Amino acid sequence: MHVADKSPLYHKIYVDLKRRMEFGEFKPGDYIPTEKQLQDYYSVSRTTVRTAVAALEDDGLVAVQRGKGVQVVPKTLRQRWTRLSSFTDLVLAQGLTPGIRDIEIVATRSVPSPFDEVIPPEDQEDLLRVRRVRTADESVVSIHESYFPRSRVPRIDEIELVKAQSLYKLLQNRFNIVVNAVEDELTARKATSSEAKILGIPSGDPVLHVNRLGYEADSNLIELATIVIRSDIYRYIARLER
Repeated sequence: MHVADKSPLYHKIYVDLKRRMEFGEFKPGDYIPTEKQLQDYYSVSRTTVRTAVAALEDDGLVAVQRGKGVQVVPKTLRQRWTRLSSFTDLVLAQGLTPGIRDIEIVATRSVPSPFDEVIPPEDQEDLLRVRRVRTADESVVSIHESYFPRSRVPRIDEIELVKAQSLYKLLQNRFNIVVNAVEDELTARKATSSEAKILGIPSGDPVLHVNRLGYEADSNLIELATIVIRSDIYRYIARLER
């Protein structure tokens, strides 16, 4: 590493590691070299390496995974509470590539318990459950599970969904259903072991949990959904005025 300025040594290491991330040597999801390897590479003390890594962590560029190492985190997604947009549109707007995987489409007659207050169990009709994992630049961001009445959405083809990427776009093009407005309830909680495995985070790490009610223009309830989001790479931004 060439160093000509008089900034602290840890900062020079921070800058060099950040540059190596930006140029793709260390991609999101990768683990950077171990503490000992960084000591040897830069010929510095363990304290200097730890300070440099701490600076990267403070800037949200890496995350220390207990027992595994230091992992490069994906870019942070920012969603403003001003208008409704799909996950696909949100990711594209920030210059990233959206992805969808682990799709599961099944018929059911039950919804998650939080929605029992919206639709009592005795009134729950035949539903289509669409579960999928969403990614940005191949890094897992969230787990989505949506429920639609089969009277309106009898079936969804997995290949069509992959091609469309956006479920809302597919609903509009295939069934003439437009989700015009949503009501989201956000809570923070710990990730379950199964969620953590999918999201690529330690079990018990914090996640954002969203319960969503989706409505058509005539205020007809068309969608019930749960979304589990990695809290370390996702930000909701709301502007409130009076």
